[in-house]
Order: sequence, then C-alpha cells, then structure tokens
Amino acid sequence: MANEQGYVNVLKWTISEAAQQCEVSRSTIRRYRDQGKFPNAEKTLEGWVIPVNDLISAGLKPGKPKAGDDVLTEQGQPDTSIAQELVELRAALRIEQAHRQAAELIAAEREQALKDMRQAMRMIEAAPAQTFAPDSAQKATPHANDEPRPVESEPVKPRKWLGRFLKGN
Repeated sequence: MANEQGYVNVLKWTISEAAQQCEVSRSTIRRYRDQGKFPNAEKTLEGWVIPVNDLISAGLKPGKPKAGDDVLTEQGQPDTSIAQELVELRAALRIEQAHRQAAELIAAEREQALKDMRQAMRMIEAAPAQTFAPDSAQKATPHANDEPRPVESEPVKPRKWLGRFLKGN
C-alpha cells in the first residue's frame, strides 16, 4: 500500500530488532550498515532503522524459526507431518535431479549424433561427382529380366615362350 507521496510502506526494524530477528549480534548489523549492505537504512530520532528487504538482500534471514521452536498440534505434541513432508520433498527432488541428469545425457548423445551426421553430409557433398554411363569398350550388364546372351570370345593367342614350349622347340 502506498502513502500520499507514492512510496510503499516497508517494514523496518531497529538495529536491535533486526539483530534479534536474524539471530545475529547488533555489532554484525552495524558492521553490515557501515559496509553499505543496507542502502535504504535511515537514521531517525530513535536510531537507525533498516528495511527488511535490505536485510534479506544482505544475506540475512529474518524471522527464521529458532532451534527450539517446534510446531505443536492441538494436543501439544510436535507436528511430525512437516518433517515427513520434508523427507518426501527431498526424495522427489532427488528423483527430479536424476531425471534432469538423464535428460542432459540424452541431449548430449543426440548432439553428438547430429554433429556426426553433419560431418557425413559435408563429406558426401564434397566428394567428386561420378558418372555411371557405360564406356563403349565395356558391355552393359544384363538385367535379371533379360535372356542370357552367349558370350563371344576371341581365340586366345599363346604367349611366345608358352608357344615354344607347347610346340617343342
């Protein structure tokens, strides 16, 4: 909610209140103020007041429950449902982390496969073009539907030394 100047009313604490809520000493709050970690801190007649947003942005955790503050049921017993819910949420988190890790592995494998395919395509595109037209000296191979043709053969001329051997010279 904004006041007449248009500023939003922000919860502000004194140094003592901030120290108590954040479970740190007053000197820690003063040191943070001196280091400039609370840019919106103001000096008033009562002393310094620090907005809660500045405490949070400085890394402090105001209002966190103390160690002995257990949530009690109506019967005065500690409420264990919160602890059970925490255990369940942690288990669900571990499962989701495992799913994320598996998805990242699959994505990496697919990226590698794409990289390999791109390289193969570049190699295919870079290969010299080959023509498959039969030469005049070569005869075309018959198709399966064609009738077998007799092969014309020329008489084989013996080589000179073989001819001499066969003739008995």
